[in-house]
Amino acid sequence: MTKKGFTLIEVLIYIGVFIFISTVIVSLIISIMDTSRRVSPVNALSRTAVSSFEAITRTIRGAEQIDVSTGAFDTTRFYLEDGVIKISENGVYTGPLSASDATVTALTFSVATSTKYNLVSIDITATAGAGENQKTETFSTAVRTRVDN
Repeated sequence: MTKKGFTLIEVLIYIGVFIFISTVIVSLIISIMDTSRRVSPVNALSRTAVSSFEAITRTIRGAEQIDVSTGAFDTTRFYLEDGVIKISENGVYTGPLSASDATVTALTFSVATSTKYNLVSIDITATAGAGENQKTETFSTAVRTRVDN
C-alpha cells in the first residue's frame, strides 16, 4: 500500500524555507525603499541644478548683452519666486526652470567683464526632502560670453 501526501516533518521544512525566503525578500524590499527615500532628495537637487543651468547657460551664451539688475522688458529674465526659478521673455512669464520637488532658496548672478569676454557666475542653493532626509546643496557654474568689438 502506497501513501500519498506529505509527512509532518516535510510540511514543517517547507514552511520554514518559505518563511526564510519571505523574510529575505521583505528585508530586501525595505532596504530598497529606505535607500530610495534617502536618494530621492539628492536626485531632486540634481534635476533642479541641471535643468536650471542648462536653460540659463544656453541663454547667456547667446546673449548680446548681460545685465544682472532687474532688467528691461525686452530681455530674457531669470528670477526666484516662491522657491522656484522662473523665466520670463520680453516681460511674459514662460515657465519654471527648477524641479517641482525641490525648493530653491538662493539664485545669484555675478558678472566679471574684460575686453575679450564676460564671465557670468551663477550660484543656486536648493533644498529637497523632509525631516532627516532633507538635503541642502549649493551648485555653481560660470558661463563665458564673447564681447563684440
